[in-house]
Amino acid sequence: MRILIREYLNMLKERDELDSLVPDLLLSMDIEVIRKPQRGVPEHGVDVAGVGPDPDPNEDGQRTLFLFTIKDGDIDRQKWDASGDLQGVRRSLNDIRDGYLPHRVSQEHADLPVKIVLCCGGEMKRNV
Repeated sequence: MRILIREYLNMLKERDELDSLVPDLLLSMDIEVIRKPQRGVPEHGVDVAGVGPDPDPNEDGQRTLFLFTIKDGDIDRQKWDASGDLQGVRRSLNDIRDGYLPHRVSQEHADLPVKIVLCCGGEMKRNV
């Protein structure tokens, strides 16, 4: 079954496929989705944002702000550092740190711990 799911996820495009699935998965984990992807709106690296209990057993269900940057396929060295490309992972992470966190987080969520999550349809290659 895992092989089928992995193949299915690897086939999904980022826009309108993978980014549509993530909010539903978050809701099933009791994480309230506070930002969904929108066309034509600056995302500052964050495709989906949610607030809810952290599923990490070490965090004991602490209420956390989750920021997801979503990429299709595998993450290899080229996709990680795509220097001239707006879709590079490094650029998205920098946009979150420099743009989203200081300017887009609401007062209501400003004191919550933050977890930035790279979500991809494939796998993280060893050369990254």
